Amino acid sequence: NWLFWIPVQYFQFGYVEEPLQIPFLCVAGLAWTFILSALAGSVKSYNDSDKQEVEEELVVASAARPVTVPISTATMEEELVSAETLQL
Repeated sequence: NWLFWIPVQYFQFGYVEEPLQIPFLCVAGLAWTFILSALAGSVKSYNDSDKQEVEEELVVASAARPVTVPISTATMEEELVSAETLQL
């Protein structure tokens, strides 16, 4: 982190014109994101058992997803009556 941002800040304040400092930092932030992503991706090594564990986690996560249930075709009066009984 320090090895990247200290030189970037030094270059920004020393050599980049004021109107271009924000776009320069945006590009530097994008480069930093690529660096972090590449480093994080290279650390993980997947084998067959890891893939199986990930698939099992996806199945469990999809089973916990809420399911929408269609509402019955009750009249407005029946809905109001049921709402009133729930408040009691």
